[in-house]
Amino acid sequence: MTHIIKKTALHVMLIFAATAAIAQTGIPRIVINSMGHSAKINNLLFTPDGSQIISVSEDKTVRVWNTATGEMKNKFESQIGDGWEGILYASDLSSDGKLLAISGYPVATEKENYVVIIDLAKGIQVATAVGGSPDVINALGFINEGKYLVGGGDDKMIKIWSVSNTSTLSVAATISVGAPVKFFAINPVTKDVAVAAEGKTEILIYNLSGIEKGSVKSTPRVLKRHRGEINKIAYSADGTYMASSSFDANEFFVWKADGSFVKDIPVTTDINAIAFSADAKILVGLDIKGKGASYSMPLGNKFADFSGHDNTVFSAAISPLSESGNFIVASAGGTNNEIYLWNPINGRTVKKIKGKGSVVGDLSFGNGMELYISRVLDAKPDFKTSFDFLNFNINRNPAKLQPGKNLSGSISQTSPFDLDLGKGKLIQNDPSEDGRILQGNRF
Repeated sequence: MTHIIKKTALHVMLIFAATAAIAQTGIPRIVINSMGHSAKINNLLFTPDGSQIISVSEDKTVRVWNTATGEMKNKFESQIGDGWEGILYASDLSSDGKLLAISGYPVATEKENYVVIIDLAKGIQVATAVGGSPDVINALGFINEGKYLVGGGDDKMIKIWSVSNTSTLSVAATISVGAPVKFFAINPVTKDVAVAAEGKTEILIYNLSGIEKGSVKSTPRVLKRHRGEINKIAYSADGTYMASSSFDANEFFVWKADGSFVKDIPVTTDINAIAFSADAKILVGLDIKGKGASYSMPLGNKFADFSGHDNTVFSAAISPLSESGNFIVASAGGTNNEIYLWNPINGRTVKKIKGKGSVVGDLSFGNGMELYISRVLDAKPDFKTSFDFLNFNINRNPAKLQPGKNLSGSISQTSPFDLDLGKGKLIQNDPSEDGRILQGNRF
């Protein structure tokens, strides 16, 4: 099994590099390193002392940031492949902050998907939990002070691995959910796992308290109140409350741990990120438009609004209580995949964490091997930077883009997967691997 790779920071704004290390195929890959995430951040985790924030992204990297300074301290990468292969969807940190578990989309060269376990202090992979299937893993969570790791994904199963000192973790128990597990939250006190399953408007709650004795309940409690498909769930650290949201129904609910309903918090847009403070007195929810708010618990009265992000928020976390007696919310989203730190009482931004670069809006080859780059989104491209593949350097003030010869007249798309180049030459995509041809381009 391929081991995790730790990469240190390079202080550049935008760098193109050819690397074959993480691909394990010998084929060079062009990487745009903006010193920050280049795709959406699916998970945010504070270390137990609040000094560091861990972000897990669809750009196939894990980054560790200094909370106080906003500087990136470490970057981790696991085995990846083309396209979706190696994208990270799920993560969790053990209660002592020592072990980080990450997983997501499988890699085609592996027969089974797996979870990578990283020792954060040492900065190395120490174990692998094999999933037993090639399906996507969407959610992870440690229980029982890190003795067990729970995972759920597209194979419609919940798996519980026993965490030991061995390099390969064994499965201690499995539960069939009957539908892909898209998200879950774990009650640290009762050991309940509240599941959001694909296509389900009900919350499915499985109890894992018997795992130490080798027994878990496979029949869930079912909470019915949502009208839309459940998308996010969170438990408070003291195990008292649970919050849930759904898609296409603008629903944001608060429950007690026993399943009794507490509060319907009014929202006008789908909530997509939820977090409780450590003392369970503050709840935050952020939506698909990038807006958010903080609320008092259990009454649900609003403390403050937050509008720092300019696009969908995918994840949120609240820091442990600081020495000054304040909590800090970390939320991730927006066009540039930024992390904002903000005060939940007054809604004011404390710090913005992002890479040294910015979003790439469009790319186009000119004559020869010069690649033009535009950072303009949703408008006519403005190519103010280029990269010369012959000399491997960046031009900050390139000449006006002069596209190469337009070959589109000799190319025809003969099916959703095939291009006819003329003279008997064809490009044929494999539907199961390459997908549809969505757009022609100039070469």
